[in-house]
Amino acid sequence: MRKFLKVTTLGVLALAAVVSTATFGQVPSSSKGAKKDAPAKQTTPVKPPEKPEAVAVKPAEPTVKKFTLAAIQGDRVDLAATRLPVETLIDAVKKAAVVSKKGEFESTADYEARKTAARSASFLGGSTLNDTFAISIPVSKWAHQRLAYTFNPDASEGAFFVLPATSTGGTKGIFEKREYGAESGIDFFTSLASKILSRSTYEGSNAYGAKVTVEKTVSVSYGLAANRIPFLTFGRKDYYGSDLTSASNLAVIRFKMDGATASKTIPDLKALIVFSLRDPFILEDGIYVEPKRDRPVDITTSFQFLRIDVIGIVWYSQATGEVFARLPENFGKAAVESVQAADPAVAPSSGVKP
Repeated sequence: MRKFLKVTTLGVLALAAVVSTATFGQVPSSSKGAKKDAPAKQTTPVKPPEKPEAVAVKPAEPTVKKFTLAAIQGDRVDLAATRLPVETLIDAVKKAAVVSKKGEFESTADYEARKTAARSASFLGGSTLNDTFAISIPVSKWAHQRLAYTFNPDASEGAFFVLPATSTGGTKGIFEKREYGAESGIDFFTSLASKILSRSTYEGSNAYGAKVTVEKTVSVSYGLAANRIPFLTFGRKDYYGSDLTSASNLAVIRFKMDGATASKTIPDLKALIVFSLRDPFILEDGIYVEPKRDRPVDITTSFQFLRIDVIGIVWYSQATGEVFARLPENFGKAAVESVQAADPAVAPSSGVKP
């Protein structure tokens, strides 16, 4: 450090000497025949170019492509229409669905007209609360993930499961309140996404004066709350067991596939749940974990569920968009949609792509 300071000091002194000479226009003179110093030339200082003022640029909002059934009518799903995160949709719907309460002097007809107009406003790429939406969910080998699969390499057979829960998993659901528990008749898809809002620590103590550092976490969990899905005809449970091979009767789709193909195909699959929204749009619950001396964690998690009516489910490759299976069978295919428009009774139960 000392050597560096010494070099720097010398550099400054040298620079000062140069500046001093340039400032006063001194020219060294010889001892003999010294001439009169020539007047220093006057120069016009050059004004440095002004830097343009920094303009705050508002970051562009992520482009969201509006979902329509055209996105799933072909042999490949339009991947651009499958990338809407469930948390983004829930946050947008919460804002779009807000309508101030009926005024004291407002007629019912005027209130309903105002509510209809507010809920017809567009958001997220031009969608409204009356449109069809879709959310992609990973397909897992674990039942608690709700969209699961099994594969038997010895028999070259696989199966898909759709396993909704019977309650939110939150405090109100635990106590079986009508809107949140098994009596609600709602199919819950829980914990599809989550977000930590804050983390902190504080010193906690009990009645005996024992102190411990408590870790506090506040988070939010997102999911779907669907009216009873009509094409799922089995009895619902909150827990379907860890081994789905013993629950093969709950499979909604079965398929044949060799192990080599399955090893590449199944891990790449996602399930696209297609649905319409249902008033009151958002259902909320939550859970709180109180800190204990032997478990010093303070956890508050709010649950936010989108209220929906499921129209159908499409299993597809997230890499290529290729459709693997549909439920109900042929759901969303263009030819079938036109037939169903003429005769709504046409609705086959299930099937894998031929």
